[in-house]
Amino acid sequence: MRARALLAPVVAGLTMILVPVGSASASAPAKAPTVVLGCTAAPSASTVHQHSYVAIRIGQIGAGVRVRVSAHFRSGTTTHLTTGSKTGAAVSGFNTGSAAKGQRVAVTVSAVKGDIGWSCSTAFVVR
Repeated sequence: MRARALLAPVVAGLTMILVPVGSASASAPAKAPTVVLGCTAAPSASTVHQHSYVAIRIGQIGAGVRVRVSAHFRSGTTTHLTTGSKTGAAVSGFNTGSAAKGQRVAVTVSAVKGDIGWSCSTAFVVR
């Protein structure tokens, strides 16, 4: 018992040396990118009929990066994930469904790889 009491400060000191303060743990939240670059995004058509498909073409992103593409309809947000090609391009498609005619649908694109992030947006109108 006495040995444990004598060794406690030594073990605590070694822990402080071996595990630096602020070190990342498995439950730590994802780190925000330190550099955010622009990308390009464009719909396959600026106006789209109800119950039809619109492709969002994305460019100038990192090769192999996971891309999150979100279409913001009045009824809610639909999000798709895709991966950038070797040339830094990606495509994601959305079905307009029964979105209201005349509705402007904003589309946001974001991607993160290490300390670098990409962000851009576009829009299309349902007719």
